[in-house]
Amino acid sequence: MDHHRQDHAAAGPRAWKKPLAVLFLLLAGLGGLLYVASPYAAKPYGLVVTPSAIAAIDEAFDGGYAWKLLLPYAYNKGDGGYARYAWAPSSLIPLYLLEKTLPPKAVYMGLALFMAGFVFLLTFKAGGGLSLAALVSIFLTLGTHLHYNFTMGNTNLFYLVYCYAALHLYALLPWLRGRQPSRGDRLLLALALILLFFSGDHWLAYICGLLGALMAVAGLSLKHGQEKMLRGLYGAGGSALGALALYVAVRSLYAGEHLAPGTEEELIFAHQSMLLMVDDFFNNFMTFLYMVLSVFLPPLPFLDGSQSALFLSEAQVLAGQNGYHPSHTQLVWYSHVFMWRYAAGLLAACFFWRLWRWFEEARRHFSRDALVKLSLGLAVCGSFSFYLLIKMRPYNSMPALGYKTALGVFFFSLLCAYVIVRRGERTSRRRFRLLYGGCIGLVVISFLTRPFMLTRWLAVDGLVGMWRSPLTDFLRGLW
Repeated sequence: MDHHRQDHAAAGPRAWKKPLAVLFLLLAGLGGLLYVASPYAAKPYGLVVTPSAIAAIDEAFDGGYAWKLLLPYAYNKGDGGYARYAWAPSSLIPLYLLEKTLPPKAVYMGLALFMAGFVFLLTFKAGGGLSLAALVSIFLTLGTHLHYNFTMGNTNLFYLVYCYAALHLYALLPWLRGRQPSRGDRLLLALALILLFFSGDHWLAYICGLLGALMAVAGLSLKHGQEKMLRGLYGAGGSALGALALYVAVRSLYAGEHLAPGTEEELIFAHQSMLLMVDDFFNNFMTFLYMVLSVFLPPLPFLDGSQSALFLSEAQVLAGQNGYHPSHTQLVWYSHVFMWRYAAGLLAACFFWRLWRWFEEARRHFSRDALVKLSLGLAVCGSFSFYLLIKMRPYNSMPALGYKTALGVFFFSLLCAYVIVRRGERTSRRRFRLLYGGCIGLVVISFLTRPFMLTRWLAVDGLVGMWRSPLTDFLRGLW
């Protein structure tokens, strides 16, 4: 028996004694980090749901027609006279109820830790083992992709979306493993799909990523004559595709904010030029992919853009030109600001090279290991679909709004954790511990240092970010 897989879930209550002890220690550590190192929330929207959305829910409850929240409802009648709609009762209403009873930071920490515990238990129950379960929870909790939460608290809902997505993947296991699903399996899958369906537009990113991965695995299964797996994939994909079609059919009736000229989420199809459509699509894809691939990296020279733009002001950078060509000196600042695009190309090339290697392995040998890696990698790419069709906007000029790639980070966290644990299974226990501890250390360092960089990049976009925390204030006091 492999020494890294002895902690898999087993039957009986005694088998949960060690996992629950590990979970307690994990949540205690994560809770301590979140409490002391999370940035202070900006006023008035940090860590809280948009007031207009809260007011719309208040109105529905007070007016006695709360049932209407099960349909898309207008919560903002700004952009170009078109109302903005929300259709997220399974995520916004729990947030609404929590905000009515708890302070913002308690809501944030409670949701983050609940998500970490829920994902841990599901991963372990699915047979992933303690190592994999803990690593996935750490990645999803300490990743800085939801940093904008401290400026705009709507992103708290992603913790619930993560729970629903994890439940959906767990519910799909009988189909993906080629087993005959029981009635309980079907009920669990229906529950997970309903929760996802009503969690907001962002679930589209998850379902599109999942469908892309399932189609690739189905094609390889067909090539290798894996009829049993094909039947399971058809069942898993059919239910997801049916839910997606229904959602799009209903939501398209309330899509004014995506069609009105000048709105925040205007679609690329409004461009008069096909060239602009293609450029915006490609630019969005590369930006979002970079945001996912770099999410666990601390600010590093060359991998996170110009260090000059990070630590120096625009005036200091331009002063170095000593008055040369003053009408176009601004281009020097832009060159520094957009230096991250070199790293984006490098990371994308490495990522696609690995995808190709996994595809080749799966194509030749139909390796389950390669299939898992390939499907999660393809799911990362497919998870951007929700935002790829939105016009290039100034707020996307820098890779700082990580919540737009939140579902991509979900799949990427699963992929990274799986690769690390599988790598550890092929080496000694000592080397695995070094690898495992090193990866956790890297994520913790990123969690502590990356908010400063994101705040700087948000300022370039004309947005506000937060990086000061109780920990940074304590360290500054010592200094």
